[in-house]
Amino acid sequence: MSSVTTEPYRACVPKPFTRAERDSVTVLFAGLHWRLERMVQAVLENSGYRVQVRRPRRETTCSPDAKSPTWVSAAIPVIADPGNAL
Repeated sequence: MSSVTTEPYRACVPKPFTRAERDSVTVLFAGLHWRLERMVQAVLENSGYRVQVRRPRRETTCSPDAKSPTWVSAAIPVIADPGNAL
């Protein structure tokens, strides 16, 4: 039998977030209580970042029996990389 050598898994390393990128990058976040969202938004905007709070869309569709509407929430994908958050 031949032996196969494998290397351990290495995750890709994201490039660092620099001050020069502040003008062209918008920080998106969602899912917090509305008061906390406003506070986080104010703190980040005061620090020089562009911030946008994303709200999930709500769409109504009729159920098959058409007696009551059902709510369908569109989830917003969130990618978190706390090392480069600020």
